[in-house]
Amino acid sequence: MNVPQIQIQSQPALLDIQTTNAKLSIEQPGPILDMEQPPAEMHIDKTPSKLTIDQTQAWADMGMKPLLQFNEDQAKMALQDCWKGIQQTVSDGDEMMRIENRRNAIADISKRDSEPPTYDFTIGVIPSYGSVKIDYQPSKLNITWDIKPAVNNSKARPAIIQSSPGKVSIDLKQQPFIKIDFKNIKFVGINYEQEI
Repeated sequence: MNVPQIQIQSQPALLDIQTTNAKLSIEQPGPILDMEQPPAEMHIDKTPSKLTIDQTQAWADMGMKPLLQFNEDQAKMALQDCWKGIQQTVSDGDEMMRIENRRNAIADISKRDSEPPTYDFTIGVIPSYGSVKIDYQPSKLNITWDIKPAVNNSKARPAIIQSSPGKVSIDLKQQPFIKIDFKNIKFVGINYEQEI
């Protein structure tokens, strides 16, 4: 028995794909460092301290005076004593001149001059308090800084980039086709039969 058949043969298309990978190369050179820091300068201005001790009065209280001052003081004392003596002589002369008072002026003057003088005395300190004069002027310190900025001549270097693009190559390796065959197919009509 001949069964009608359709025979189909097909062949798919085959592609040949070849790829070349892209390449990327990045290199980063380090920066060029050129830095300099000048040192800061410190300036110090200082005035020395001053201590002054004046003990002239203390030495004078103890009887130790400079020769010039000693001579000056002795001259003043001599002048005062001279004026006192003149005043006393004038006073004694006036007293002796007044005979109308009926007093024995010569005896009174002799008695007064023969008695030792009395002195008032209180507690004393040699040298006297405050006779040593102390003056102190502290030193003055002035510090100034001259700060210099850093000198930066550093340079950044650009990155070195090398790249090659990827490639895709596509070829048709095998052509596609379809082949159709018919077997045992007949056209049957009225009083007619034909094999196709």
